[in-house]
Amino acid sequence: MIRPLKLLTFAAVLAYALVGTAATAGSTRAAAPMRVTVNVFAVGNDESTEPANLAVRAGGTVQITFRNHTHMFHTFTIKALGISVLIRPAQGTGVQTTSVSFVAPYGVYEWRCMFCDTATHPHTHAMKGKVYAIINA
Repeated sequence: MIRPLKLLTFAAVLAYALVGTAATAGSTRAAAPMRVTVNVFAVGNDESTEPANLAVRAGGTVQITFRNHTHMFHTFTIKALGISVLIRPAQGTGVQTTSVSFVAPYGVYEWRCMFCDTATHPHTHAMKGKVYAIINA
């Protein structure tokens, strides 16, 4: 009588484990990318971004869409991550959009516009900010 009881207990534990594995297997899909919009505006003799500093999902895909309201080229460059994307100027009275996707490991990364540091952009300050990859993925 003890042997059939052990066999029945083993079968119940095995069935429970298989059901639990099947239930979690269907829910292990990749998280949707975190989406952020950054606007580029002219402010006096400078151009700035709103927001300049970003908090993003560490280890997860981040998609940043830049809305350039100015008539100048810019870049979004994070040297530590090997990212540099060209942000095209607005045409006429419109807005030009540019997107970039990346994955940032946990940490703080400085970004800047590589054009704002040159003589082609007569700005008082360079466009720059920080990306804080801290939010749980």
